[in-house]
Amino acid sequence: MTGSVTYNDITLLKQRKKVKKTIIKLLEAILPSFSRAVAKEHDWKRGDIGCALLPFGSYALGGYLRNADIDLILVCPQSVHRRDFFKLFPPLLKQQPQVTGLETVQRATVPIIKFNIDKIPVDISFVRLRIDKVIPNINFLDDSLLMDIDEACLASMDGPRVNQFCKSQIKQQHVRLFQTCLQCIKHWATERGIYSKPIGYLNGSAWTLLLVKTYMSIKHQEELTVTYVLQEFFKMWSRWPCQTPVMLTNYIPDRNGRRIEYKNLTQFEDSVMPIVSPCYPVCNVAPNVTKSTKKVLQRELERGYALLTMERVSAHALIHKLFNPINYLARYKHFINIITSTSTINNHEAWTGRMAIHIPKYIEMIEEDPAIKEVQPLMKSYDTVVNYRTTEEKIDLQNGFTQEEARIHDNGKMSPGVIYLTYYLIGITFNTTQRSGFNELQ
Repeated sequence: MTGSVTYNDITLLKQRKKVKKTIIKLLEAILPSFSRAVAKEHDWKRGDIGCALLPFGSYALGGYLRNADIDLILVCPQSVHRRDFFKLFPPLLKQQPQVTGLETVQRATVPIIKFNIDKIPVDISFVRLRIDKVIPNINFLDDSLLMDIDEACLASMDGPRVNQFCKSQIKQQHVRLFQTCLQCIKHWATERGIYSKPIGYLNGSAWTLLLVKTYMSIKHQEELTVTYVLQEFFKMWSRWPCQTPVMLTNYIPDRNGRRIEYKNLTQFEDSVMPIVSPCYPVCNVAPNVTKSTKKVLQRELERGYALLTMERVSAHALIHKLFNPINYLARYKHFINIITSTSTINNHEAWTGRMAIHIPKYIEMIEEDPAIKEVQPLMKSYDTVVNYRTTEEKIDLQNGFTQEEARIHDNGKMSPGVIYLTYYLIGITFNTTQRSGFNELQ
């Protein structure tokens, strides 16, 4: 299995791995300058301001794929404020010639600075702890670190805390095995179109927690292989009882070591696929899953288990089948096309960023139509930029016409411009015995 994974070129090449390590070293080299800038800003004269830049997420776990981003958190003592992070850190990044696409995202649950280095996306979040000095091997699972920190810092601590919890569950001799399995699952989910939290599927964090749950149930067995772990993964989640919450701990942790009952977690009241994060404050890791996307997930998990338990099939053929991308045109005859359009790139990026999270709500409305048998939103959106000549041509593009079809209005009044378009597609199947408001599409 491992050889087949390498053959499919989904694991990070050694050269690419070295590039990511170089990126982190470059960013760590900025920290002394940042500390000096903070000291100067506040006229600080009580010694060095010790900060730590630490990885978490898929990169820290080793379950990353070729094009995965790097998630980092800048952990600072109480002498450093969030405004210092957003005011003083970006100028230091701009001094690095390798840094491109620098952007600050301050109005978010987890505020970040995002940019690219050598075409690799990097996200840096910030946390200010009520301590005087930060040590590199900080224990994120220490709940006392959460005392008196603001909501943004609390949210920013979730990723590193869950990351450290996952690491703590993996035996040292199984680390590489776990990493390979996680890479396989992420690549499979990507190729099968079910790797997107906003659209209604699962993101890397959710898939990781499902794998950790599987691993915890078998880690004491004498010998584990990649194939066996993957078989157990698909077996467990293709048969998991509907609506039963997925928990990686014996109880749900609350503040100050207390316990909380699942029924008291309001964020899970309408959850279709409840996955409870293992660290306080807990959250629903899969909040956007709908009945339809859950059905898609279930079908793919059952397919994966059926393939992995096939007999007399070579490893190469098995992996090829498992990772075979979906042919949506063969599966669906009808699609709903949601189009977003703007006149500037900045507005378009902001609008499309907000648009995706509304698609699950739209899908829930479609699900209520008895004539709709199946709904599957496509994981990836499609972007294009078009130079139009007339206002009529622009309107046609906004209404879903192709550029060639829109050009029939070339004889209209000239009003040239640029339009940025993003298309979100949803495959649908109809019940032939029911009538629907969508019937005109057939």
